Amino acid sequence: RTPANPDNDGKPRWKYTHNDIVYITDETSRFEITSWISQTRSGQPSAMTVPPINDWWHNMQKALISTRPVSVTSHTVLVVDMSGSMREKDVGINKGSVTRAQEVYETLAQYLVKEQIEKMRHYHSGQPLPLDVVSLIEMRDEAEIVFEAIPIDSHLFNTLMERRKTCRPSSHGNYMPSLDAAERLLNKVSHAGCALLFLFLSDGRPSDTRGKSPIPIMQEQIFERVFNLTKKFGRRLNVGTIGYAGEQQDFSILQKMAEAAKHFSIASYQHASLDLGLALTALVTSLASTKIELTSADGLSMRTVRPVTRELPTKSLREWHLDTNKESSEYGSGFPSPFGTGGSHSYQLDGQYVQISKWLQEDVWYYTNDNKNIVSRWKWSEESEAFLQLPMIHPLSTGIVVRKCIFGEGAERIVFAMREARLELTNSAEPCKIVLGQEMVAKESRFVDQIQTFQVPQVSFHLQFCKTQQIAQKIASAFNLQLSQLLSPDDVSVPLVSFLECFVYLVHEYDPVDDCFISREVLAEKRLDATLKYTKWNNNAGHVHGEGKGAQRLV
Repeated sequence: RTPANPDNDGKPRWKYTHNDIVYITDETSRFEITSWISQTRSGQPSAMTVPPINDWWHNMQKALISTRPVSVTSHTVLVVDMSGSMREKDVGINKGSVTRAQEVYETLAQYLVKEQIEKMRHYHSGQPLPLDVVSLIEMRDEAEIVFEAIPIDSHLFNTLMERRKTCRPSSHGNYMPSLDAAERLLNKVSHAGCALLFLFLSDGRPSDTRGKSPIPIMQEQIFERVFNLTKKFGRRLNVGTIGYAGEQQDFSILQKMAEAAKHFSIASYQHASLDLGLALTALVTSLASTKIELTSADGLSMRTVRPVTRELPTKSLREWHLDTNKESSEYGSGFPSPFGTGGSHSYQLDGQYVQISKWLQEDVWYYTNDNKNIVSRWKWSEESEAFLQLPMIHPLSTGIVVRKCIFGEGAERIVFAMREARLELTNSAEPCKIVLGQEMVAKESRFVDQIQTFQVPQVSFHLQFCKTQQIAQKIASAFNLQLSQLLSPDDVSVPLVSFLECFVYLVHEYDPVDDCFISREVLAEKRLDATLKYTKWNNNAGHVHGEGKGAQRLV
């Protein structure tokens, strides 16, 4: 028994080897986290080999990638540091016998390729085989694209093992050229139903600053590049940065790259000096989870993610608030001031001062009740087993305003900032658009195949969500009642359970071109206060807060 890398919460793990099988357990040695076939001390692969190369199948897969790229189920882009320091023989399970570069390629062949080939052996008859592809970039002073969009098969395994023999670490490791090359490769094979993995492995800090921009500026450019990459692809993209050197090496840049990616994508940083295979297994597992999210219910096709523009949650909040402190608008009741650049002004409406803004006019969809467009609010009734129409939450509202950009993305839904609103006709040339009431979030399906339109939201995509929320609140109320009988009235230390109330806003927007109504429905909830800290207790991959990644995979 030897120590393994600790989990994400810092808890120890143990490594056991028996009959050429390596096992990783939790700190009690009772629960297995993962396992794999070991490698010999010579650094050669174990006796288990990949299936023989089928040239016909390999060539057919490559032709399919070229002629029908939508067939690709996942695309992994690898950036491997090939600077001179990768000649060192100081890390890995073959420490002292092979270089860092050799260890990296051997481990990639084993965990990224061979294990996936073995899994495909167990696909049953009639189940479509995935078309997963890999691209490789070697990072030195410039980026070298070694190969692009090669299918995962025995040919790729042999290519990586051959690269283990022929790779020549040299010079410095400049991050920016490799990030540029990675973005180009991701853009080539990245249709809206394709899961993506971007793996960036380095044994040190970037060398880009030599004789160029000051260090802080260059580092910010690196973080911005990663941020923009994840902003484009969102949750479909998994980002993994791996530090591969001794404990004394500074990997703060790799850590911050992963942090920059977490705003929109699934991202992690791992220091893998002891066990690179375990780090790769975690990333392959994350990619597999993304593929499951993108797979249709029958398992026969990949679902298409809607094209959206993303923004940070903080940006979606700007200028969306009631102005309750001002005594009067300088332009008088019912007549807003002219808009300046990015300006906003107080506006009095039935004795209540509200905020109006040019930003609202330019950047949001707006719907309002008039003789062309119709907005209505609905709530699921468990008693009636139907959606019932309700008045708007704010008594002065005649519509809703929804951001064009999303600020959140889950496995099934995308999230927009939203408010109830009103279109106010004034003496000015353009009507005044005003936001009212509480901040809300609007949720819609993440996928193209579930964008549906109905006259009433009886059978909409949101039906099951609304039903579940009502049942959950009913159970919570029963729980709170029993809890109150056990506690004294003055005991406020034990929290109660409640669920947010949800509604469906149904919009019928008039299309003058076709002289018909286009329907859109959004699921709406109250937006939680961004200044407060909330804990995400579980996620769609089965992870439970506080149990670490090992428990997530076991679930």
